[in-house]
Amino acid sequence: MAEPVTEVWCILVNHNFEPIGGAFPVEVPSNGFVLDVMVKAKERSQNDLARVDAYRLEVWRLRNPRVSTEIKRSLPNLIRLGEVLFEGEDEAARLIPAKGEILLHFSGLQRAVTSALVRVAPPSQIGGSPDNKGEYGEYSINLLGLRQLIVSGVHVVIQMPPPPSPRRSWTEAAAGGRSGPGHEIHSRHSIRSAGTV
Repeated sequence: MAEPVTEVWCILVNHNFEPIGGAFPVEVPSNGFVLDVMVKAKERSQNDLARVDAYRLEVWRLRNPRVSTEIKRSLPNLIRLGEVLFEGEDEAARLIPAKGEILLHFSGLQRAVTSALVRVAPPSQIGGSPDNKGEYGEYSINLLGLRQLIVSGVHVVIQMPPPPSPRRSWTEAAAGGRSGPGHEIHSRHSIRSAGTV
């Protein structure tokens, strides 16, 4: 017997909640998780999400599912406060954790009515891997010799030193070009000639 599925209609939006394309349906196992919506949205929007992993997406459950044209018209009016989007004084959508159960958040939906926004993470958070996430919400991303450290939404850019010249070994580079007998390297920053104090 086939596993029951739930059809969730989504609109892909960028990190500023601006629409990217039109509404599309994804079918996920009814006993699955919101992560399944993220994975299916990634598969469905391969061109728009070519450089974004599924775990970098967010699913926002619309409080009042509507046709996509109405939702797109209301997107510029949304105000985000933490994990809730407001339209005026009314709650419009809520962020759903990836571990959320499909039946809990998407049961009894009307057919062909958009019920979710799939949001792409800000560009500063794209390009890393889950291994880059630190214990305190730190992300480290390497781009063209720059290292960006994002700690709780604060961005710090650190210029990485250029790689050493390939003609010299690291001991020569540390010794300022001097190596061999008579020079000892005592630390990464201090060089002392043998026999001197």
